[in-house]
Amino acid sequence: MTTEAAVRSELRDLYVRESAAIERDFAVTGEGRTAVARRTALVDAIVQRLWREIIVASSPATLSASSASDPDGPKGFALVATGGFGRGWLFPHSDIDLLFLHADGNSESNFKDPIRRFSQELWDLRLKLSPATRSLAECERLDPNNVEFAISLLDCRYLAGDREVFSRLREKVVPRLVGRECHNLIQNLGEITRARHHKFGNTVFHLEPNVKDGPGGLRDYNVANWLALISAMEKLKVWPDTQTRCCRFLRGGRSTRRWISRCRCVAFSTSATAVTTTRSLGRHRTKRRPKRSAPAIWRSRTQPTGCVSTFGHVRSRASSLQPTDRGDSRRLVVVVPAIPGLAVEGR
Repeated sequence: MTTEAAVRSELRDLYVRESAAIERDFAVTGEGRTAVARRTALVDAIVQRLWREIIVASSPATLSASSASDPDGPKGFALVATGGFGRGWLFPHSDIDLLFLHADGNSESNFKDPIRRFSQELWDLRLKLSPATRSLAECERLDPNNVEFAISLLDCRYLAGDREVFSRLREKVVPRLVGRECHNLIQNLGEITRARHHKFGNTVFHLEPNVKDGPGGLRDYNVANWLALISAMEKLKVWPDTQTRCCRFLRGGRSTRRWISRCRCVAFSTSATAVTTTRSLGRHRTKRRPKRSAPAIWRSRTQPTGCVSTFGHVRSRASSLQPTDRGDSRRLVVVVPAIPGLAVEGR
């Protein structure tokens, strides 16, 4: 058996064994956040092992004497988690968003084949990999046809490789991108959010709600975080601290996020019986709880009171999120922190 085949077999056994353990423990405790954190750590370990076995081993500098003091691998090349993986929210069957980040075009051409082999190994493990390859210069440009990539950089997290390259991305490239494209990011994020809400009839009241993409679900919680981060970064020109980003809305939504995390883990658990589901969700009934949880993100009011007016200067730039239909007296609005008056309405 070749080295790569042995590593593949070892990682497959590890993934199956640990995934089963996570599922068993979740069936007992019902702790969705713990299950998600453990799955994120498991995939972290797998991709870091493959990085050492494939990327580092294929580096021309690996056999040099200087490489012994640099176990992270080649200079000018880093592996970055983005999106939900970057946030540490790797739910069962979630996409694994990976960014192969290059300082320039030279390392990109040198590692084209190792990147292909690296990706193939993850696909062979039946993981839903969503890879992207970019240089630092490309990350600084906003692609109007792929705004989601720019948004995913707001959740970037270092995994392996050249730490200096990742530091340049997070501390310089992303703040410059947000500062320059703040208006476009908010506008496109608003359009995406409206289109997503429209698919669900612009209402939180569903017999079988989509806890991820439906109004008042996890995606709306993410949107609120992104808008708060964009507004803070546009003003400060650097990454804000947690206290600056946070407000009463986000703090109040955490308990809702914990409950929705349980729902998502139950939905994807192959061993989840009716008894397990009841235990996991606690005293809340599946069909009734979203009507009480989602209003933590959707408010049944005509004005989004409770927002913290920290970065109101970006309000004028967010016209794409302003409500357009005011004919219904019983309106539900998405309350967005740090941007008073910003709302998406529905019936």
